Amino acid sequence: MGPRINVFKREPFQFTARADWQDGKLQTDVTFDVPRDKRLVIENISATLEAPIGQEITATQVRTVVNNVVAWHSVFVPKTATFENKLNVYSGGQRVRLYADPGTTVNILVSRNSSQCTFPCGTTLVFISGYLLPVKSPSLAP
Repeated sequence: MGPRINVFKREPFQFTARADWQDGKLQTDVTFDVPRDKRLVIENISATLEAPIGQEITATQVRTVVNNVVAWHSVFVPKTATFENKLNVYSGGQRVRLYADPGTTVNILVSRNSSQCTFPCGTTLVFISGYLLPVKSPSLAP
């Protein structure tokens, strides 16, 4: 037999970032904290975003921190429909491999091209899934 390898259990992780557009605001920004004793590995990001007719979603980004380096990761979310001539709908998903250090804050930011709102103003939903690893895990590999 070969040497015994310490295997650290991965803990499934999911987060839903939901925000309603506010009049006068160009962005929605939802945050969550990575537990101090875990490292987060993000494997999938998907989104369903609404914007008032005549407005466009200009960016969907996830901010992570690794070794004190901040990175803004862009996610492509295309326009897929117009709902009842009132809302533009954007939806899509992307497989990724992103990391966030223990005790850091992850931001989910969605931007639009106008800060004005008329009813309905719309909602942003961004879904993140992946897993948490103990800080002492020797490997981030699956």
